[in-house]
Amino acid sequence: MYEDLYLDLSPDPLPLTLGEDGIVRLTGHRITLMFIMECYLLQSRTADQIAGEFDLDPADVHSVIGYCLRHREEVNAYLDEINRRSAEHNRELVAKGMIPLDWQERLRERARAAWVAQGLLPE
Repeated sequence: MYEDLYLDLSPDPLPLTLGEDGIVRLTGHRITLMFIMECYLLQSRTADQIAGEFDLDPADVHSVIGYCLRHREEVNAYLDEINRRSAEHNRELVAKGMIPLDWQERLRERARAAWVAQGLLPE
């Protein structure tokens, strides 16, 4: 009765690319694996919301999230190492005087001044 039916169940390739810099990005985009997972886990965005906001193929975003959920230990180890290296790099830049220690506060002050100038915040 169903012998003539066929459905190709071979897996699609994962839409992720490991760059020369060691950063995993969505293939064909600058968006990183870390960014997608931060949107999904920390900001509680759905795959469709992420795809819509950044003009991505929803199937690709769903695939990336599914991969991360199936490979939590490996993905967490990768993300921990990226965070460790990024913090180390920032410490080196601060030590060389290339980034002021108060750079985050300066950015907040600039943003607040811009919002006040636009009437979005009281003085």
